[in-house]
Amino acid sequence: MRALGECKVNCPGEVSIIGFDDFAWTENFHPKLTTIVQPAEELGWRGTEMLITQIKAHDENETTAPVASEMVLLEAELRIRESTAPPPARVPAERRVRKPRNDPTPPVAPLSDLRPR
Repeated sequence: MRALGECKVNCPGEVSIIGFDDFAWTENFHPKLTTIVQPAEELGWRGTEMLITQIKAHDENETTAPVASEMVLLEAELRIRESTAPPPARVPAERRVRKPRNDPTPPVAPLSDLRPR
């Protein structure tokens, strides 16, 4: 986010930023960082339980064959703060990248716009 500021790119006006894990030190960011929070403690507990189950099953079977696995989905949380905004309705003409007429993807700003001004 500091680099965006140095390049005079407005967050969230021109670009939105999302972090992951909601680390305490992100409180110091300006604007405040939107983040995805995963249930780290529950993830640790579930992983430990699954590992212990695998070890016990392996010991009981006295075999090197893999034990049946399971998939566990844990719910994450999106904490919307100041670093994200809805996309603009249109990219201004002066910031569009020329594309072939048959290209269905929306116009985007060129990477050269991210250089310091």
